[in-house]
Amino acid sequence: MLASLKAHVPNALTVGNLLCGMGGIYLALAEADTYAAGWCIIMAALLDVADGAVARALGVSSPIGKDLDSLADAVTFGVLPTFIVITGLRQYLWLNPAWQIVPACLGVCAVLRLARFNNDPGQAKYFSGLPTPAAGLALVGIGFQIDKLPDAAMPLVQPAGLLMVAVLLAGLMVSPLRLISFKLGLKPTLPYWVATALVAIASLPWAQGGATLVAILAYVAFSQIYFLRKPAPTA
Repeated sequence: MLASLKAHVPNALTVGNLLCGMGGIYLALAEADTYAAGWCIIMAALLDVADGAVARALGVSSPIGKDLDSLADAVTFGVLPTFIVITGLRQYLWLNPAWQIVPACLGVCAVLRLARFNNDPGQAKYFSGLPTPAAGLALVGIGFQIDKLPDAAMPLVQPAGLLMVAVLLAGLMVSPLRLISFKLGLKPTLPYWVATALVAIASLPWAQGGATLVAILAYVAFSQIYFLRKPAPTA
């Protein structure tokens, strides 16, 4: 009985991730509250990390848990960011509504990226393409700024900026770029994580809400430096 309950603990955390995504979608669409929706992404990211850590600590895993995790990530880090961008675009009444179709690339590419991840044994040690949680987190700061419109003058929350960020993140998710993972080991990758954190902190005064995007782009850049210095590991 205890073993059966233990097996469901990680899945319960994954469901929490999914609920954060669903709540965030409601907040972005029904309430136009992208600030609260951004916090939903942050809470979901913490739960996403926790479910894997708990599963490893308890020694439990299952194909259902893996699929559930991907489905939750698709909603929280793919669909929710799509609607955060759409909410930002809707505040510009002069903008042609047809442009609201463009952010859908975030949700579509998130699903494609997760499907590839689940069926690619080569990603056991590193990521191929930007992980969907990272793409979602990249939009958190921008979502915080969208909530300040029309006072916010930040270029990234203007229509062109929002559309470019959506297309950029979507493209990175389905790209073949190799990105470092903690599965490579903390010691060899620590300098690159530290460098990413320092760039993110240094960007806060001038990037404002774009600091989370800067952090993710720094992560992508430093990952390329890592793999230029070291060959990609085999699964």
